[in-house]
Amino acid sequence: MLLDIDENVIAERTNLLYRNALASNLTVLIASFIFSGILYGSIPAWHLFGWLTYMCIGAAIRLSLFFWRQRDPGATDASGWARRYFLATALLGVGWALIFLISRVDDVWLRMVVLLLVVSMVALAVPVMIPYPRILFSYILPALIVALLVQISRGGIKHMLLGLAFGVFILLIFRAVGNFYRLMIDSLQTRFVNETLAHDLDHQKAAAEALNDRLQVEVQERRQAQMELERHRQDLERQVQERTMELTLAKESAEMANRAKSEFLANMSHEIRTPMNGVLGMISLALMTDLDERQHNYISKAHKSAERLLGLLNDILDFSKIDAGKLEIEHVNFSLEEVIAHLDDLIRIKAEENGIAFSIDVDPDVPQALVGDPLRLGQVLINLASNAVKFSDQGDRVSVQVSLIEKTDVEAVVEFAIRDTGIGISGEQLDRLFRAFSQADGSTTRRYGGTGLGLIISQEIAHLIGGRIEVESEVGVGSTFRLTAPLERQPASLPLKESDDQIHQKVPEHVVEPDTERILLVEDNELNQELAQEMLLTQGYQVDIAENGAVALEKLERMNYDLVLMDCQMPVMDGYAAARKLREEKRFRRLPIIALTGHAMKGDSQKCLAAGMDDYITKPFSLDSLINTVQKWLKTSRES
Repeated sequence: MLLDIDENVIAERTNLLYRNALASNLTVLIASFIFSGILYGSIPAWHLFGWLTYMCIGAAIRLSLFFWRQRDPGATDASGWARRYFLATALLGVGWALIFLISRVDDVWLRMVVLLLVVSMVALAVPVMIPYPRILFSYILPALIVALLVQISRGGIKHMLLGLAFGVFILLIFRAVGNFYRLMIDSLQTRFVNETLAHDLDHQKAAAEALNDRLQVEVQERRQAQMELERHRQDLERQVQERTMELTLAKESAEMANRAKSEFLANMSHEIRTPMNGVLGMISLALMTDLDERQHNYISKAHKSAERLLGLLNDILDFSKIDAGKLEIEHVNFSLEEVIAHLDDLIRIKAEENGIAFSIDVDPDVPQALVGDPLRLGQVLINLASNAVKFSDQGDRVSVQVSLIEKTDVEAVVEFAIRDTGIGISGEQLDRLFRAFSQADGSTTRRYGGTGLGLIISQEIAHLIGGRIEVESEVGVGSTFRLTAPLERQPASLPLKESDDQIHQKVPEHVVEPDTERILLVEDNELNQELAQEMLLTQGYQVDIAENGAVALEKLERMNYDLVLMDCQMPVMDGYAAARKLREEKRFRRLPIIALTGHAMKGDSQKCLAAGMDDYITKPFSLDSLINTVQKWLKTSRES
């Protein structure tokens, strides 16, 4: 709209300019002849004749432009016509300047007449050419400037004063022209804005009237539709209320089911791990006794079966955690070398038992000091390598290749490629390889066993650490599983910080001197009482037993103990309450309290620490993990 108004203003200015062109040019011709008559005899005739001819030609050019434009009343190039008129007018402006240069007469009255004529010429030109100030100034400025300079050049006080007055006149002309021009532009813009608004209003009025007619028709239709919609609305509100109530009940039911599921998993973890602790512990103790070869064979196989059962339990719990979104990834400093060494210790024995060649090759460029979850990383590697051994036959080969894919100052992308020359997997079987409770085919379960959870757990852990697992396989040739994991690099100045699981897995380096430390074992399960007591006695510790937290508090009041092993879930008073009670008394604030917990769900370790315990051991525990943790905190207690 603004662009149209500006174009209309330019067109109207050009129209005003040409509208007065005929009278303006006739005025120029008349003024030229008047000047010639006044100056005749005062200057050479040929000068005067030449100047008069020049002015007539300039006026003729402008007249020709006027008539040319009259023949094309619909001309749209307003700026072009203004430029042409500007050039023709500039020629006339030069002509008026020339008359002052050639009319240097001594007669004062004659000079005054010439000046008055110039002033009259300026006064007449202003209203005619005001639409284009540049055209006006090209017409009057040359003559005014030359007249001013001529007066100044004559010298003398009178001429200087006259020149000064002429200069003031020029300035006033500039100011007047500017004011007139702004007024004219404002007036034209206001006019065209009003015309545009009037046109728009007419158009909108017509549109509104047409719309009003349509609306009147639609009103009747909508009244009928509104009644129908109101009936539908009431029906929908009733349905929404019913559905909202159903969804609310379903949501509450789902939340209750989820809470029940979490509680069930926590209880199942505790209830299964507690007897498993007794089974594995007692078998381990039995293996430490004098057995004949036949007895040792039976008990060793029972120990392997129990460990396999524990592995299945861990797989089911891990899958349940993943399904519930409760599987957490640690973020601690660790040594990749220790993770690989642990993998080698576990897999090499299985491979050698089955007559399978096993090797691990680590690229020297792979950083060893990393940040992440070493337990979960090791779990994935052990799972993939165990599968490679399980699905290979005697004489086959299994290898682990650790390579550096990408490295920056803060991160390293490491690839773990586990290759085997085993049975291989077909393309059809690959499609369901990472589905829960699924193996390559039904005969695999019958021949090799397993729940089919290992790979789905490994894949989910890989996703949680920001990595991925890819597989390539060919039936009868073998398979390659690639785990790509982005791992943070440790700053060079920081010491290696081990995770709790790494600490628990380390073998104790020394055994304490017997009869020097007394330990209170707080445990309600008789089998676990016997197991933990036997393990501690083998290391020379004195052990007293309390069947719940209340009994433990009584024993601690009567006897000094160096360390407390506290079961968490007990009747009368559980381990959490007992630990909080102990920490309330100043003399027990430095007493090491280690939780023995069958809970392995999200937040269980934090719950133990929040209750005031110093550390925790997850059931089922081994002799090494128990003694290592006990020695660690006894040493810390002695040093403090």
